[in-house]
Amino acid sequence: MKRLIVTLVLLFTVSCFTELGAQTNPVVYKDWTVLGESKTQIDVSYRVLKCSTVPQVHLFLFNENPNEQTADFELEITDGATENKVVKHIVFKLEKGGISQASCISVASLDALKIDLPTGYNPLTVSFKLTFKQ
Repeated sequence: MKRLIVTLVLLFTVSCFTELGAQTNPVVYKDWTVLGESKTQIDVSYRVLKCSTVPQVHLFLFNENPNEQTADFELEITDGATENKVVKHIVFKLEKGGISQASCISVASLDALKIDLPTGYNPLTVSFKLTFKQ
């Protein structure tokens, strides 16, 4: 019984470290790149990476404004090889002077800043178009 408990604890520990390692050592296809700034001083940047199994786009928002704001924009993602496009509508509240950044191990409240690339999109050749709604 003692051996079974030790084995289970070791398996759990190894699986936790494996999951943590997969999340903290992502494959980065495109590092942080500025997409644009709104008229109300919200900066939007992106990066393309794979945290575990699915390539994703992670967003970084910076509210330079001294007031709380809501970022409201559309992000058009185009696959370089097929020219297929998908549009994602993002609405995200920002504190005054606040920064919000998606990461592989970020909290659920930042999930709106993570976008899974559609199946078949090449993470090395995707391009982006940003359109602010404000």
